Amino acid sequence: LIYFLFIFFSFLQWGTSSETLRDKTVTYPLPFGQLYSVVGVPKSKSVLSGSNSNFGIKAQTNTNFIANMYDNGNGYGGFNWCAVGR
Repeated sequence: LIYFLFIFFSFLQWGTSSETLRDKTVTYPLPFGQLYSVVGVPKSKSVLSGSNSNFGIKAQTNTNFIANMYDNGNGYGGFNWCAVGR
């Protein structure tokens, strides 16, 4: 995980995970007082299997988020993520 402090005390945290579980909880090393947004992007280790493949942020709090992913052909290779807040 890497984080960066912006002016006005906002900061950005980001990281990567090789987990391919359906519900992977990621805890921020530095909790946010107020979370603005979390963005996740799946990594592919092969061709994804089409309409039965999905990825999304299932839940988010000031201390963690849950990444939800499913691929019936097991093509996911984890995900990258970025969160911003203050």
